[in-house]
Amino acid sequence: MDIYLTQWGQNSYLNLIYKKRIFTNNEYRNLIRPDTLKLKNYPNDPAFQNSSFFHPAAFNNGVQIADGYKMKWGQLGSGKNELRVLVAIINGNAYICEGYEKTSVQGEQRKLAKFQAHIKKIKNGQWKSAGELK
Repeated sequence: MDIYLTQWGQNSYLNLIYKKRIFTNNEYRNLIRPDTLKLKNYPNDPAFQNSSFFHPAAFNNGVQIADGYKMKWGQLGSGKNELRVLVAIINGNAYICEGYEKTSVQGEQRKLAKFQAHIKKIKNGQWKSAGELK
C-alpha cells in the first residue's frame, strides 16, 4: 500500500511538533514514523489487530466514518500527551489526513467531522499531496 501525506496532515504535524510540542523529534523518528510506515503492510501487520493502536474512526454515537481509521499513541512528550492520527484508506492507498492531541470529547468529534469532509475531498480528487512516505 502506498502512503500519502496530505497537506492537511503535514500542516498538523508541523503544528504538533514545533508549535505545541506534543511529541519530540526522537519520539517521531523512533515510534510514530515506524508505526505509520506499518500502513505499507495493512492489514497484514499484527499491529492492526490491536484496537488500542488502530481502529475504524467513529463518532461517539457509534457511527463509523467510511474509509476512516484512527491511529493512537499515548504518553508522548513531557506532558504525557495522547496523539491521534486520522488515516483514510481508499482504493488500496493510505492518506495521512491529520494528527491532533486528544484533549476533549467535543474537540475530537469536531476533528472527526473535518476528517469526514477530507475523505470526501480525497475521493473527489480535491486534495494536495505533501509527499509519499517511504
